[in-house]
Amino acid sequence: MLDGKSSSRLCIREIQTPDDFLPVANLIELCFAATMDEDGRDFLNSLRKAGRNAQTVDWIPGMREQVSYPLQGFVWEEDHRIIGNLSLIPQLYQHQWYYLIANVAVHPDHRNKGIGRALTEHALEHIKSLGSGNAWLQVREDNPTALRLYQKIGFQEHCRRDTWQSRSVSQGIADPPDPYEITQRRTSDWPQQKTWLERAYPEEIAWNFRFDSSRFEPGFWKDVNRFFSGIVHHHWALRRNHALLGVATWEPTSHHSDVLWLGANPDGQEESIRYLLRYFFKDFFSVRPVTVNYPAGEAKNAFLENEFHLQHTLIWMKYP
Repeated sequence: MLDGKSSSRLCIREIQTPDDFLPVANLIELCFAATMDEDGRDFLNSLRKAGRNAQTVDWIPGMREQVSYPLQGFVWEEDHRIIGNLSLIPQLYQHQWYYLIANVAVHPDHRNKGIGRALTEHALEHIKSLGSGNAWLQVREDNPTALRLYQKIGFQEHCRRDTWQSRSVSQGIADPPDPYEITQRRTSDWPQQKTWLERAYPEEIAWNFRFDSSRFEPGFWKDVNRFFSGIVHHHWALRRNHALLGVATWEPTSHHSDVLWLGANPDGQEESIRYLLRYFFKDFFSVRPVTVNYPAGEAKNAFLENEFHLQHTLIWMKYP
């Protein structure tokens, strides 16, 4: 183990130049290749590209704490070799800065020496010096070693979230049986949809999704603004005897997969989501996968029956 903070700080330094990007990318891949998704691999490709083309990286003086691309954070260096990394991802949401600690990676030959803990504590001191009390991280549910480490540091579990991704984009399943029906979303549906969306994607974690329910609010001028902004959404509403049970909203992204946002009545949501997903795949064609982030364990059978696979369950932790 490390002997005190003074010795650990001799090995920790800020990521400063594109020369760091290639070894950091290699270290992240070494540690997380088995669990990395397509977006993670795209991130590593972008990082390596930035490392090979230093002129593409333009650090704006005084703006480093508000820029997350291509990379900011801290590394652990010994004998001019990077053996530990911690990425710091700032996000501005509703006039507050949130800092997500990510990619805490230590070379397998140097684990169990306290490097990951030292990097995390150093990052917390840095976030505190910026005047922010919003320090978060996510740890996979199947990584109990990391979970215990963060608990010892003082992080507290806030919630757990499942990430589901579609196996197929067109399944041709029949319409829901009577008395269920799928209709277009109506303007009068919005207050209830908004309430359900904010339950599924609560404000305290919405910053990480860049989720803002107002993006989906109906209205003539809002539709005009979305049209000229090139923003496209599709909505499907599930009803039973004309009563609204849930709404699914498709939103394209620049990432590997598009997003499906689900808002449903908590009473009977499993059945509601089952029919919404069935109709979505029948009615909508896309060559891209579709991802759903949802509270862990909720509507699990509905996702599995519609050929979604569980990518991971993440434990969201906040430093008090």
